[in-house]
Amino acid sequence: MEYDNNNKAAIWKAKDKQSPKHPDFTGKGMIDGVEYYISAWKRDPEGNPKSPSLKFNFKKVDEVRSVVQEQVKPALKDEDFDDDVPF
Repeated sequence: MEYDNNNKAAIWKAKDKQSPKHPDFTGKGMIDGVEYYISAWKRDPEGNPKSPSLKFNFKKVDEVRSVVQEQVKPALKDEDFDDDVPF
């Protein structure tokens, strides 16, 4: 039997929060078959730590991957290759 992760998510306390604008929690989840990165901020920093009220932001994993791939893809052109290499 295959485990169904659809419409489930998990978040954890952010380990490397360096400013108030960084999320308090991060994680991943699947909503309607689409995988998302999740960022969450406490709405009340002084609120109950065991049941905080949160504001969420979702980014599709595939969209983030494609943006990263475009940013790191080298800008090589045909003239960058030398066809006279003897191997």
